[in-house]
Order: sequence, then structure tokens, then C-alpha cells
Amino acid sequence: MFKTGKYDSAQSNLKNALQLDVDNKSLQAQVYALQGDIYINQNNFSLAKSAFEKAIATEPDNYLS
Repeated sequence: MFKTGKYDSAQSNLKNALQLDVDNKSLQAQVYALQGDIYINQNNFSLAKSAFEKAIATEPDNYLS
């Protein structure tokens, strides 16, 4: 959905993903990074920054964050 421009649906799905596996820090970091990408595409840079900071805080050693 993210690639097709359906940002609201994508964000909703990502929020659901965060609730599925709270112990999987790698997955959580990837979800936050994807949220950041979506916010950038929506020109919402303050939320993008926040999402990327969450990704880094969740898994600091993840090269994707």
C-alpha cells in the first residue's frame, strides 16, 4: 500500500504490526522506519524524524534504521 500511495492504509497496517509481536525489536524498528518513509512522502518531516528516532532507539545496531 505504501508503494501505491495509500499512506493512511499503510500507516494503519503498520500500527497493527507493532501490536502483533512486541518482543521482536527488529520488526518494530523496521516498522518505525517504514512509518518514517511514509511521513517523508507526505512531507510531514517532524513525524518522520520521530519515527526514525523510535527505530534507532528500538534497535540501535540495525543497519536498516
